[in-house]
Amino acid sequence: SGSTTLLHMFNALPNVRLSGENWNILYHASHLRKVFNNNPKNFIKKETMAKGRYMHEAVESGPFIHNAIPMGSFSCVVQKLLEYLNPPSIHPVHSYIENEEEEKRLITGAKMIRLQTANWTSVGAYQFLRESFPCARYIINIRSDFEGQAKSVATAFGDDSNPSEEERDTILQDIQQETNFLRELAHRFGDEKAKLLDMDDWKDNVSILNEVLNWLGFKNCAFDKIVHENHDNYGHDDQNIHVGDECQYPHA
Repeated sequence: SGSTTLLHMFNALPNVRLSGENWNILYHASHLRKVFNNNPKNFIKKETMAKGRYMHEAVESGPFIHNAIPMGSFSCVVQKLLEYLNPPSIHPVHSYIENEEEEKRLITGAKMIRLQTANWTSVGAYQFLRESFPCARYIINIRSDFEGQAKSVATAFGDDSNPSEEERDTILQDIQQETNFLRELAHRFGDEKAKLLDMDDWKDNVSILNEVLNWLGFKNCAFDKIVHENHDNYGHDDQNIHVGDECQYPHA
């Protein structure tokens, strides 16, 4: 539904580094979080207030001994995981220390196209993402043309380009459910945190994506064109994208 095109285009912005697909690693990370929420007795204690902060109580003695665990600590683990998936380039070879300040100014992120296919609700996804990335913004992309999307899925991933009526109905049902998930997720985040895009609207209208740049906070930036990744199934669009010589993110 155009997610690779969006990845290509937004990576053309200054001070931005977005990684590609990762087989839903954040969903799998959420399972580790559940270990803390549904832990064996005496492993992670109940929440309490200590020194003005919410904590999981310390375990003072025994085999599960540990100090109080500040609420939100697991967010650091998940953020480090995303850093692991989206490291700086090692070509040309350079010292991290020399580029540490540059790294701090970067806007980083990743393409996540499988959140809606995992075994959780939009509420669960929202809660995990909100806690893990409290400062993040989300570009949520859908395609309202279910028939076109079903045809693309069948062509790209099916055994042949002419699925049976039953297979087609199953694909359509899945797409509708996944689209509803994404719409609900965008609604829960609200307009400040999430921008819901429809590929059928923006694929031939670059001004829609330029509005997203303004929403993100970029200044003097505008895409000059829309590229078309994965045309003819997996074709690459090698056109250069220009966003303007004065394009910048003020706080980067």
